[in-house]
Amino acid sequence: MPTYRNESKSVIKVGSKNIMPGETAESMTWHEASGLVRIADTPMFNPVILSDVISNGGIIIIPLRLSRFAIHLYAEGDTVTFKFSSEHSVPLHLYAGGRWNIRCYERTVNDVRVETSVNGRGYITLEEI
Repeated sequence: MPTYRNESKSVIKVGSKNIMPGETAESMTWHEASGLVRIADTPMFNPVILSDVISNGGIIIIPLRLSRFAIHLYAEGDTVTFKFSSEHSVPLHLYAGGRWNIRCYERTVNDVRVETSVNGRGYITLEEI
């Protein structure tokens, strides 16, 4: 996610943003335009919102600001049960070494409930898409 500065005397369109003369803006993509100068390669885009290990059960709350996101789950040691807060939620049982991914293109999940056995650990990664 590079940062650009408009060093021209006119407005430059970068993606959906209009950069006024002398202003700076961040972009998700690389751009080339007359008068547009890349002043930094940072901040780099990091889609990971949360990454956690749960060994005693718990609830992961999905931040309200996310409307599109992916949830990646992994079980280690023993069976781990994941339940999603949606109308049609059925428990998902992952056995040791089991992986599961879901992409939510609209707000269908508000939280993930995790239940672990004595030797089980659940890994969860939440990323913005």
